[in-house]
Amino acid sequence: MQPGPRPKPTLLRLIAGDQHRERLRADAPPDPQRRPELPPGVELSPAELRAWRWLLRNVYNARLHDVADSALFVSAARLLVRCATADHELNESGLVMRNPRTNQPMPNPYVRISTIAHNQLRLLFAELGSSPSARYRYAPPRGVGRASDWDDIV
Repeated sequence: MQPGPRPKPTLLRLIAGDQHRERLRADAPPDPQRRPELPPGVELSPAELRAWRWLLRNVYNARLHDVADSALFVSAARLLVRCATADHELNESGLVMRNPRTNQPMPNPYVRISTIAHNQLRLLFAELGSSPSARYRYAPPRGVGRASDWDDIV
């Protein structure tokens, strides 16, 4: 075992904006990467297909994603439609509804469906590198500032 920190993969070094090209290893992914595509046998509804196209326009990042991420993009498209459908039903019928048997007020079942779908979508976007915390992890450095001493602080 060698002392020191674990080596960082070349892809993460490139994303972070590493200026030392001589330190890069030969494990860089092939360039250019292919965009995600629908896997064989997967059929999307028209709404899911619109969500798929939106994801490829707005979430896909050529530096992070490859054709191997296609299944995650399909899941994200389906979850987006599920979230939108559940939220639409909640807007139509409200958070509370009458129980059909007892006529007592009860929580709308779409509240639970919407909550679960939104939680899954949040986790999936983090996995895809598209949530705010994931973007921060993969963001290049903000810039190199000059070193200053305590006298410059006002």
